[in-house]
Order: sequence, then structure tokens, then C-alpha cells
Amino acid sequence: MIDKYVALPANGIRGGILIAWKSNICQILASRVDNFSVLVQLEEQEGRNWWFTGVYGPQEDEDKIAFVQELWDVRALCRGPWLFARDFNLIYQAAEKNNTNLDRAMMGRFSHFLDDMEAKEIPLLGRKYTWSNERSSPTLVRLDRAFCCLDWENFP
Repeated sequence: MIDKYVALPANGIRGGILIAWKSNICQILASRVDNFSVLVQLEEQEGRNWWFTGVYGPQEDEDKIAFVQELWDVRALCRGPWLFARDFNLIYQAAEKNNTNLDRAMMGRFSHFLDDMEAKEIPLLGRKYTWSNERSSPTLVRLDRAFCCLDWENFP
């Protein structure tokens, strides 16, 4: 049974991040709750340490700039294998949306971050998009995703 957690409460019906674990399987060595993310450093029973960040990206453009900066700041704390995942509310390629209403500047900012982090996307199987505005002619977007940094690939 899950017996430990770190959380960022939801703001109304939006946001909210919960990272939960079983203390007999792993321990949390460090944690940090920010505006758009929750960071934990896990230690497995085998003694391996790694970092995980759960994110819930904002919808407003001015907040998205702060969100990407927060990710930069979080990564600066994480030495070693790092996974980060969940709802980014950002895309980095036009193919991640089914229409041409794109914010190319924000896409570039997110793409630049991913390139600098040498992040590799963990493929989503079975679905091209993860969000819809549920209208008769819907906008479909891939907002939920997971990434790992290159040092994850060398993780024992």
C-alpha cells in the first residue's frame, strides 16, 4: 500500500501533482514543490538514486515562460538520472497539434530547453493526442508526455 507522498495542490479544477510511493520499496532523499512542478530524489532498495519531476504546465503564455525557467532551475538541482513527465501544456513540434494555430515562439523556447537538457522523449504508445477541446471540430494536442535525460540511458 502507498504510504508516503509529496503534493502540489490543485488550483480550482486545474493543476495538482501527486507523487506517491511505498516506503518499503524506495525512500525519498529530497523533495521540492514549486509553482508548476514537484521534484523528488528517489533511492531504491538496491541503492540506486534518481530524480523524478512531475509537472503541470500553465495555460497562460506569461506563466509558460516562468514554467520553462522553473524546469531549468529544477534540472540544476538534479545531478544524475532525471525523468520528468506529465502535462506540459506545451508542444515542441507542429505535428503535435491537429491545426495550424501554433505559438512558434513558445514551441521554440520549449524545444531549446529539451535540446539543452539532451532530453529524450519516452514514446507514448497507442495515442497521437492526449487532449481535446471536445467541440464538433475539435482541437487535438499532445500535452502529456515523459522525458529522460541522456544519463538515464546509462543508469544501471
